[in-house]
Amino acid sequence: MFRSRRRGLLIPQSEHARIAGHIAHSWGNPEFPLPEIDRERLALGVVLHDRGYPPMDVLPLGEVEERLWLETRARGVATRHPDPVVDLVVLAHIRRLVSGRLGVESVALLDRIERRIAERLDECDMSEQTLDDIDTITRISDMIALWLSFEADGFAEFSVYAGWSGGRRSVDVVVRGDGDVGMTPWPLNVPVLTGCAIAYAATGDGAYGDAALLSYHVHPA
Repeated sequence: MFRSRRRGLLIPQSEHARIAGHIAHSWGNPEFPLPEIDRERLALGVVLHDRGYPPMDVLPLGEVEERLWLETRARGVATRHPDPVVDLVVLAHIRRLVSGRLGVESVALLDRIERRIAERLDECDMSEQTLDDIDTITRISDMIALWLSFEADGFAEFSVYAGWSGGRRSVDVVVRGDGDVGMTPWPLNVPVLTGCAIAYAATGDGAYGDAALLSYHVHPA
């Protein structure tokens, strides 16, 4: 879950994931075509990118010890979606998070992920380059949803797939804690993207209280 940095609210990982999926589902236009993946499968994979968490998790992001964090990621790897493309979207995300971490458990988990990815790539005849291009969309969608869930300011520049010829372009993202998101150049297929998620009042014991609305507005900057 996420603790809002502006209000006394908690946002579960499941709501964060839906925000990310909403952004991913709207990705792609003539300047930024989708890589070789169906839009619905991409969006579903992004919604499931943190599938190791239960729907109403009580693991505050950034406050959880390494052992519990790895256990959560391992559950995400152990869960297998029947569609290899959807599964690959999730696995590529988890691989990126686990890569570079030290420790025997992290190395062992990364090895399992690599073997699963190789197996699933063979199933759907997808290249590693295509998977990397897809994972960039997951990363951007996840980062925007992360800042929105924290109700925090954020900025990042991403190198994004921009066509079959191998070209890439930079996309700048600026997020404000009030839910305003600017992107330039504009990579989505709608003029603007507006949505909302459910947050909950933080109680004294860390549990979820009354529901509240978390809204966001994504637009060209």
